[in-house]
Amino acid sequence: MASGFALDVVDLAAVIAKGEQPPEQGPYRILVGNEALCFTSVVIDDPIVTGGQILESIEVRPAPGIMVFQVLSTGRLEEIDTNERVDLRHAGVERFLVFLGDSSYRIVLNDQVLTWGGRQINGATLKALAGAPQDHDVWEIVPGGRDILVGDKDYIDLTKPGVEHFVVKPFEATIIMNAKPRVVHTRFLTYQQLVELAFPGSQHPPQTVYTIDYDHGPHDHPEGSVVDGQQIRVKEGMEFYVSVSDKS
Repeated sequence: MASGFALDVVDLAAVIAKGEQPPEQGPYRILVGNEALCFTSVVIDDPIVTGGQILESIEVRPAPGIMVFQVLSTGRLEEIDTNERVDLRHAGVERFLVFLGDSSYRIVLNDQVLTWGGRQINGATLKALAGAPQDHDVWEIVPGGRDILVGDKDYIDLTKPGVEHFVVKPFEATIIMNAKPRVVHTRFLTYQQLVELAFPGSQHPPQTVYTIDYDHGPHDHPEGSVVDGQQIRVKEGMEFYVSVSDKS
């Protein structure tokens, strides 16, 4: 059963993070979240808890269409029935998800099959499920077509026929620098970084001034120039033209 907070509550997430074994007796603090992966901290007295008790801890009455999942240490989700029992003393048993829907969907995320209880999922949630940093990109894999970049607030409909495949990976873009392709791994490039990409190992005097123009840039600034002290947000296929200025 759930209880109020106390000073001697065992924080399961903290214990597991230290590589320690949870104690035999509670109360235990666990995390219960929703399909947006917004978690609430709740306290459970008993070491063995049912799916129904998880719902009770967040004041949700068991009903058809409400599902409880345990978030495994691998990141996979395992559904827990209302009367199914889970031992909180087992390592990795500290997070649960509650979905207010009656269907679950399979997705493949970084080659791992996951079960998701919502009809939609967004890029931010996929990053969290993958345990990836926020500066990574999410791509929806389109067999035989062009993969789709999924933004943090972009929602993918999982009710479509078939299993959706996603990959979360570090940012990467191919830009054109003075007519030559260059692969970059940072979302923003400074004036100095652009100069180095255009003239690797340049022996130009330190006081040299460069003219940097760009085209096919981000939607809000599709074209323009970059001067010393500035940086520019990069996108796939962006073109840069860097030359030595006649001013110094």
